[in-house]
Amino acid sequence: MAKLPTTILCACGEHFVASYLSGIGLVVALTRSGVPATDLIVTSEGGGRSVSLQIKTGGIYSHVTSKRKPGNNAWVWRIGSKAADNSDDSHWYAFVFVGDWPQGDAIPEILFVPSKVVARVVNDPAIQDGWFWMPEAEAEQYRGRRGCEKLVRVLTKK
Repeated sequence: MAKLPTTILCACGEHFVASYLSGIGLVVALTRSGVPATDLIVTSEGGGRSVSLQIKTGGIYSHVTSKRKPGNNAWVWRIGSKAADNSDDSHWYAFVFVGDWPQGDAIPEILFVPSKVVARVVNDPAIQDGWFWMPEAEAEQYRGRRGCEKLVRVLTKK
């Protein structure tokens, strides 16, 4: 199968995250195309607090592996320089690694990362401008269920 066009790959990531969050009982709304910085609005079933999510989807090149130094493995996504200024408790990012899914057997992986963390990384002068880069070991706290639990805590904080 040919490489997916970027718009389809992005839509795939957005719908995957929406499905994941809906599956754990959250209320998820996809925004209209063209809404800046927000792809999904998420709230608990009871309403109240909400979180805006910006989804960044990457294929096989979003996971960098080093056979000689596995400690150098990292996650990488093109994010744009505006992320440096978008730091708010109620704004998060979902970084989706689709790899070669659905052709391959591995399902996509999601990192749920607060925008404050993303802004810190993007503002790091050692990181190339417009990229989000995180070592695999550091990313574990935001991966899958662990990262999602942090997001849920924001929604249910009293």
